[in-house]
Amino acid sequence: MLKKIILAGLSGLLFMGAQKAQACDACGCGVGSYQFGILPQQTKNFVGIRYLQKSDKTTPIHGSQSEESFRSTEVWGRFYPLKRVQVLALLPYNYNFQKSDEKNTQVHGLGDALVLVNYNLLNNADSLYEKVKHNLFIGGGVKLPTGHFERKAEGAALNPNLQLGSGSLDFVANAMYTVRYDKIGLNTNVTYKYNTVNKNDFRFGNKFGAGTVLFSVLKVKEMAIMPNAGFSTELTAKDISYGDVLTESGGYVNMVSVGSEFYFKNFSMGVTGQKPVSQKVSDGYVETGNRLLTHLTFMF
Repeated sequence: MLKKIILAGLSGLLFMGAQKAQACDACGCGVGSYQFGILPQQTKNFVGIRYLQKSDKTTPIHGSQSEESFRSTEVWGRFYPLKRVQVLALLPYNYNFQKSDEKNTQVHGLGDALVLVNYNLLNNADSLYEKVKHNLFIGGGVKLPTGHFERKAEGAALNPNLQLGSGSLDFVANAMYTVRYDKIGLNTNVTYKYNTVNKNDFRFGNKFGAGTVLFSVLKVKEMAIMPNAGFSTELTAKDISYGDVLTESGGYVNMVSVGSEFYFKNFSMGVTGQKPVSQKVSDGYVETGNRLLTHLTFMF
């Protein structure tokens, strides 16, 4: 059963705001991120809860320095309507907080839902004659504007990064490839998100993400443990508001990660930490901090 465990990842930055920033001049790469760490056994359906956390430090040209934290608790699931067709969906509840010298601002509520449909183009995991196993999924989907994107604080519009959603229908394309020999494997994934304009004539920059993770599978009595480590990169184009390019937006972040997954019967649990090693976000006015991803999932 352990030889059917497939690692897959998905990184992207979603949850964008919908108006010109009035709380600060620098717009980062979004209020949060949909990221998939190690997924439970690839052949099974699942439902579960995920928790994601990240932080930023903003130092704009005008205005005071601020610190932001973004936390998200997500209900997620994977289902197979057909043998080679995989539907992956999640709905987040976000809690965003900003601390500055002038005031503290917080907002919480439902975020933007995501639905992906992937096709299993290549899979020889069940072969008895192949020592090297391959698994390739390709597909895409939509990010739905289910989160509120026009929240205000003290009568003023919030920084777009603090908004719960983007107010736009966005499109995602992705590919996940895993190669494994015995109990050692390598997963590589690529994601591209195309953003559209919301009703306030605001469009967040398109986003490209890629990552690779090295993992191994260990057996301890009735439990399977999958330690892993990897590297990922995120590239974000600049935002556009009313036809004008916002220079203090977009950028890139390169990160290293380390984590582990635990499998016991029909349950899986995982934790992954990410640390930036190089970055330039919003022309250097935003510094992205460490990230944490955890989940508890039931497979059926």
